Amino acid sequence: MFRFFCLCLFCVSLKGYAQTRVSLDTLKAPLEYNDVYVQKVYTSKNQTSFVIWIKTKVKKHKHLNHTELIHVLDGVGNMTMGKEIFIIKKGDFIVVPENTEHGVIVTSSQPLKVVSIQTPEFDGTDRIWVEDQ
Repeated sequence: MFRFFCLCLFCVSLKGYAQTRVSLDTLKAPLEYNDVYVQKVYTSKNQTSFVIWIKTKVKKHKHLNHTELIHVLDGVGNMTMGKEIFIIKKGDFIVVPENTEHGVIVTSSQPLKVVSIQTPEFDGTDRIWVEDQ
């Protein structure tokens, strides 16, 4: 129920504030891209929304001042958040609190496709890469 509410809130925010409707099912990554392709969908002072395609992995990192909300649209992966490792798949909704280490390794044959909502607005300056230990 919480996932449905958050997805509805996301869609309403796009329609209400961006005056734009985005069909997430029809968004496609280019045929050729490196390991990760990011498409910004919408941004405001309160949040930035992305659709992200991941072929193999996103290295562990943290955001000092951002909470990240992730909704998995396609694919399967092993996600690390803090000291926990768990499987993520289509339909899952994950909340990554600020200053929490996280990363993902794709385990499916197709790329992982996710919606990532960063709150507040994301400019990339607070992303800190974390070395594996």
